[in-house]
Amino acid sequence: MSKTQKQLKDAAASRRPSVIKRINQGLSVAAGGMVGMLMFLVFVDVVGRYLFNKPIFGAYELVEVLMGSLIFAGLPLVSRAQQHISVDFVSNLLPDRLKPIQALIVNLLCAVTAMVISWRIWVYGERLNRVNETTLELQIPRGIIAQTMAVMAALTALALFLNVWDSVKAVKSNSEQE
Repeated sequence: MSKTQKQLKDAAASRRPSVIKRINQGLSVAAGGMVGMLMFLVFVDVVGRYLFNKPIFGAYELVEVLMGSLIFAGLPLVSRAQQHISVDFVSNLLPDRLKPIQALIVNLLCAVTAMVISWRIWVYGERLNRVNETTLELQIPRGIIAQTMAVMAALTALALFLNVWDSVKAVKSNSEQE
């Protein structure tokens, strides 16, 4: 490998974390904004409903869309940080040298599953767009919502593939130490 190729490879590797970091920051801000909107919307809707007998038109639909969006925006963040709920009674029985292999297999299976989920949600969104499916009150196009969730599921798959890469490095490191 020439010096220029090595420099290009190093430059690409140094940019990669900043891109992932920006995606994480963007998703974190979006998720935080959605939580804030949900709190404000529900508060104002409840006050309007019980004090003035005037609920916010379409509040139920907005809460529904925001909750789904919040969950899918949080999936890549939780997956990359490996902060998801897990049952570790099996991994506690494994010797320490096998745990990176287990993490590699689990992350790979989850990444492939997230890719399939993303693909199927995208196809479903296309079908909703074709028939112009919208929410009942606010007429929000449901296909766009579904396809946004598909993109978030694809980002989840990317986060899980990054975890696979980290697991491969851990397995390799363990094998070099033995």
